Amino acid sequence: MRVPNGSSLQSNNNLTNSGTIIVENGGALTGEVNGKVIYAPSITTESLPEGKVNEKYSASLTATGSDPINWGVTGSLPEGLTLSEKGTITGTPTASGDYLFTVTASNDAGSVSKELTIKVKHVHSYGEPTWEWANDNTAKAIFKCEKGDDTQSLSGIMSSKITKDATCDAKGIRTYTAKVTFGGKEYTATKDIEIPALSCNTSQGNDQPYDDGGPFTRNECGDVFDRWGNLIYDAPDCVVKPKPTTSPQTTLKPENTTETTLDPVETEEPEQSVEPEKTTTPKPTTQASSTPDSDVKVEKENSFGFIWWILGGIGVVIVGIVAYLVIKNNTEDDE
Repeated sequence: MRVPNGSSLQSNNNLTNSGTIIVENGGALTGEVNGKVIYAPSITTESLPEGKVNEKYSASLTATGSDPINWGVTGSLPEGLTLSEKGTITGTPTASGDYLFTVTASNDAGSVSKELTIKVKHVHSYGEPTWEWANDNTAKAIFKCEKGDDTQSLSGIMSSKITKDATCDAKGIRTYTAKVTFGGKEYTATKDIEIPALSCNTSQGNDQPYDDGGPFTRNECGDVFDRWGNLIYDAPDCVVKPKPTTSPQTTLKPENTTETTLDPVETEEPEQSVEPEKTTTPKPTTQASSTPDSDVKVEKENSFGFIWWILGGIGVVIVGIVAYLVIKNNTEDDE
């Protein structure tokens, strides 16, 4: 007896099956049956996992129905994979691609087929990178798959430092370092650039080009700066002196010349030594108190004023002595 797809058979406890009842996929049998009942297979696998080239693969097909269920395949499984009668796909894929095939499940009640797909990805295997350096001293790391079907390019993270100082007699070295991270691993590369020997003749100016990725500048001490303004060489025993902010001539102008030259004359007291008639003598030095038009004129007038002061003092003394002698003579005559 067969219960076809889309049909159902309802039995009772008195139904006795002397043969075999086959329930096809999609058929239904209800109630209790005394005898042999075989259910046709129905594939329940909806999809299969992806595979990777050169990595082991394993997947199992599933189906409902009466055991034993045997499996078969038509079409092309991925290269390196096989399907067992128990419904297990195993092996190691050797080529990438999308593979479409048909699997069939069979038992004593019949068989059923279904199309399935396995996608195999290629796993790239990269070795050490090659480095490409640009004129501005930046670098890129080039990774190539060993099978030659893929290339990856990464820009390096750059840094640099002076590994040998330049001097007046020898060249220096700046070392550039590039770093990338790829596939969970860090890769580095270095490149050395010569720094020209320093010119210790400061009269040549402050801008001497040094082609190390950009112009270098040097001050009058010989200190060298890179294109970013970083000091890369510090000339020994030299300090850049700041330029004067005031005119040197302002410090040469004499101050208070009149006062310093007249002070000694004011302390002389020749007039107080004689009490007789005081004679007023014009003092030519009064002109020195006027404001001179120039520093040179002030010095000359002050010098003449000082001389007149001395001559005036001597004159007063002489007049005093003469007056004293005249008075003395008159006194003697009266006696």
